[in-house]
Amino acid sequence: MSWLFIRSVPMPVARAALRHIRNEYPDATITVLTSPSGAVPLDETGAVDEIQTYRPRRFGLVAAGPRLLLALRRRHFDRVIVPFTGRHWRPCWNVGRLALAIGWHTAVWLPCDAPAGAIDLERCTPIWRGPWQSSLRGLTRLRHRVLSTLRWPLICVCYVVTLALLVGLAAVLVPLVWLTPNPRGPACPGTGIG
Repeated sequence: MSWLFIRSVPMPVARAALRHIRNEYPDATITVLTSPSGAVPLDETGAVDEIQTYRPRRFGLVAAGPRLLLALRRRHFDRVIVPFTGRHWRPCWNVGRLALAIGWHTAVWLPCDAPAGAIDLERCTPIWRGPWQSSLRGLTRLRHRVLSTLRWPLICVCYVVTLALLVGLAAVLVPLVWLTPNPRGPACPGTGIG
């Protein structure tokens, strides 16, 4: 079993959850994705097999970048765990989207407000987009629907506009470069070829 634990909760909560997971699943290989400042305290728990540091200030798809996402996806984790505190996982949705990008079929929410003995990885709720979209209200819901509807057409339009700009730039620069006279005169005397 190979698991990725994305630290999205305060350090004491993360340490307690990792100790409990290690006690319940001693054979699991646990990798933790955390900030550089969180690496040492989590490693000191003895419950972690590997630490993967995450440089940006906030977890998110754009901040992570394609290199980190692809590297983590290639690992094919059996489970990507996103802990949360409070009554609901909604405030941690950015981390949930990151977990979906790493392992969309294995990502789960882990509630950490229960006493340590009550954390049960077998009963964790899978992460998927449907409940999050249905939890949105009012203008936020409308904004997300409009953005998700326009996303692919906007990408196509941006691609076409960028391509047109590059072709136009090439049409201007190519003649300037190739049709510039040779300042030293012709390369072959008497032929006029420069």
